[in-house]
Amino acid sequence: MLTWIIAGSLAIAAPGLKDPPKPKAPVGRFTIDRWEVDGVVVNRPDLASYVMRHEATSVTLELNGRDVKSETVTFSEAGGVGQADFRSEDGSPAKKAIWKLEGDTLTICESEAGGERPTDFSSGHGSKRTLWVLKRIKD
Repeated sequence: MLTWIIAGSLAIAAPGLKDPPKPKAPVGRFTIDRWEVDGVVVNRPDLASYVMRHEATSVTLELNGRDVKSETVTFSEAGGVGQADFRSEDGSPAKKAIWKLEGDTLTICESEAGGERPTDFSSGHGSKRTLWVLKRIKD
């Protein structure tokens, strides 16, 4: 009888199976490695001067150390996929995105404002998507 009581106590106190870890917000400073809009790669000579600063609830674009544009962002997860909703200060509808962080590379694929959330990391011609490939700046 004592054996059953101890076994039952251990079973009740044992930790349950953990859910898989949810993606954390990709916080940090990143350079722009690739920028693609609606299937067209943007090749601007000043691109190397830009930095994207990701914080838990905002993303700020910097140019030569000065803030240029900022958006609020809500990071979440669905089915193991990182999701983000970017909102600008002008009140336009959110840009829905998916994201992944692999090592120091952050990839974000976002819709146009008010568009459907992408299901893959592509921005083919006519998709009205933007693809960002960013590299973490190691401070």
